Amino acid sequence: MRVGNALAYTEGFRGFAGFDRPAALETDLGKKNMRVRGGAAGLLFVIAAIAGAQAHFNADAVRLNNRGVALMGQQFTEKAEQSFSDAFKKDPKMAQAAVNDGIALMTLQKLDEAKKALKDGIALDPKSAQAWYNLGLAQHANNELDAALGSFQQAVKIDPRDADSFYFEGVCYREMKQFDKAIESLKQALAINPLHASSEFAMARALQAKGEKEEAKEHFKLFQHMTSTKISAAIGLAYGEQGHYSTVTPVEEPQARQRAMIPVKLVAETMGRAIPPMPQKRVMDGAPGSLETGGACMLDVTGNGQMDLVLMESGEQAIRVLHRGGGGTSDIPGSACQKAPTASSCARRGRVGGRRTNTTPISIRAPTFGLRGRG
Repeated sequence: MRVGNALAYTEGFRGFAGFDRPAALETDLGKKNMRVRGGAAGLLFVIAAIAGAQAHFNADAVRLNNRGVALMGQQFTEKAEQSFSDAFKKDPKMAQAAVNDGIALMTLQKLDEAKKALKDGIALDPKSAQAWYNLGLAQHANNELDAALGSFQQAVKIDPRDADSFYFEGVCYREMKQFDKAIESLKQALAINPLHASSEFAMARALQAKGEKEEAKEHFKLFQHMTSTKISAAIGLAYGEQGHYSTVTPVEEPQARQRAMIPVKLVAETMGRAIPPMPQKRVMDGAPGSLETGGACMLDVTGNGQMDLVLMESGEQAIRVLHRGGGGTSDIPGSACQKAPTASSCARRGRVGGRRTNTTPISIRAPTFGLRGRG
């Protein structure tokens, strides 16, 4: 059981068993008030309020602040406090860094330094409910009841839906023995959050002090039920156990400026229109009298280990083969090689105009080729 919880139960049993509590316990409980964490609505309010205050801060300061937030989560409080302090020095306009520093200092029980840091944050952002709330916590822990009451009232003005601020306002009134005002503030807290266990406990104490013991017992029973069934938690002094406003908050890192993109216009068009029709035939560029041709490929037709160029044509020379060799190539009429027993023999005797050719025509029915196409 946590210290805060143990003190709460001790106080409850002492008060309702009919015997007085020691003065030392009164002082101790005055500094160890309990309350549940704020509801989702309160948490969203905090995020929205802080996000609205995130202006243009120094990038290094932002990184230092957010590093401190991570360190607080890992319970490296001293390192976190140093990181917050460095962030505020780097950018003295960052109110959140000052508030976070105050929270870390308060966790380290350095109350005077915490109050100074929190006041620095308030000077930069007077509408920060989080800053006023934590200043109230530091003042209350230092037994400065009037100052703490004023700070919690400021937090209530800024965030009228925060049950925790109303709770501590009621606690201050009760410790100042203004029980009617205490009860009114605690009613406000319970109206906002009916499951605020700490408000039920504080209400029981205020009613008991007024002499209304039966009603006080009812509120104490509600407190016991909430905490024993874990519907709501009574919290102590540890970091993260004093409500959503008592935890440090990161600052959004500045985003890199996005430059305008090159304007691009996209046009939808069907494939039939986008791709021009392929010509049925084409004329080979070259010597006069060249033949119309379709596709072409490289094959070792003669089996001599060298690649030959195979042209897909029409007519008598449906397929032509150009052999590699010295002297280049020339076209040869299909009739000149129709009786050639093999492609190689045709290549050996093929001549045009007294010049030897490396061109061999092959019948379209030759089983060597099954490939057809247009290029």
